Amino acid sequence: MRGRGRGGEPGRTIFAPGVRWGLGAGAFLVAYFLILPPGLDAQDADDDVESPFELNLSARLQVRHTVSDPSDGDRTASTRIRRARLALSGAAYGDFDYLVQAELSGPGTHLVDAFVRYRFAPWLAVRFGQGKVEYGRQWITSSRDLQLADRSIVDGRFSVGRDQGVSIGGRLAGELFEYSLGVFNGNGINQPTNDNGRFITTARAVVTPLGALDPVEGAHDRPDSPKVALGVAVLRNGIGERGAVTDISRWNVEGAFELSGFSLVGEYHRESSEPPAADRLRTQGWYVQGGYLLEGGGHELVVRRAVVDPIGAVGGAIESRVGYNRYLHGHRVKLQADLARIRDRERATSDRALRLEFQLTL
Repeated sequence: MRGRGRGGEPGRTIFAPGVRWGLGAGAFLVAYFLILPPGLDAQDADDDVESPFELNLSARLQVRHTVSDPSDGDRTASTRIRRARLALSGAAYGDFDYLVQAELSGPGTHLVDAFVRYRFAPWLAVRFGQGKVEYGRQWITSSRDLQLADRSIVDGRFSVGRDQGVSIGGRLAGELFEYSLGVFNGNGINQPTNDNGRFITTARAVVTPLGALDPVEGAHDRPDSPKVALGVAVLRNGIGERGAVTDISRWNVEGAFELSGFSLVGEYHRESSEPPAADRLRTQGWYVQGGYLLEGGGHELVVRRAVVDPIGAVGGAIESRVGYNRYLHGHRVKLQADLARIRDRERATSDRALRLEFQLTL
């Protein structure tokens, strides 16, 4: 979503809440790095001193063939490069890590991620740069680690993609509790400036009472005892031109479960939008996705149901999808096939599609 803003009004503070968050985070970083953290001193600038530094090069290619049969059009078939990513990542000076990732497919190469993270402690890390806005479990899950070739229609409707900003997060009580807080420009990736005074603000918290359960789809480690993750997230944003801003607020709950080869993941989202000089609009959406990884870990069956529903209005969409995965080297090298029907309730149409996708990760 793209944040848009209004100027200050007489009698009110000149800074919106999101701006104060951004200024506070910036002041904290400046103050901290003026007082150099342990391990960073003047010697690090000396060419004769070897600095600890790690550089990893990775690449990922997804090739997809799609046969689409819409109810209101002709059947089509096409092959495309869905993703072609090249990434540099690593660590430096003990407590820093970084990621720079580019997308090579499409009409032009563009930067996807570019951020640095400093880890004060296991319970506190600061990330600054361009990366994912942490809202929604399926969005946070890498496209490399999905059980189906793409995320659900619910993620497409409610997640806000990547943006530039600052976030903090970490884990408490070992691996029991995880959180993140973020402030982002709100105008998308690779923008030279924030073109208005509005920011995206997010908060997310997840509890894993039976041990860590990372956002990777499928029970690839086949746990002998159950693993559970339960989480909640909130987001505020604004879209539109200055003086005509639509305020957006969202919240979601998420859950994930794994036992042996069985996996289950789902989310519920709720949105309230307030257009200028118009009635409030409400939209909800949910998805449930389950899979079973057969003994040996090479074959998996997956099913998903997803619904986007504008409350009190006609419209929305329903996704029904079944899939099969052939894992050659886990998620890193795999062949995926899925068959779907997506119904557009506003236009009273449906689209049936068959997708075949091969992924290679280096």
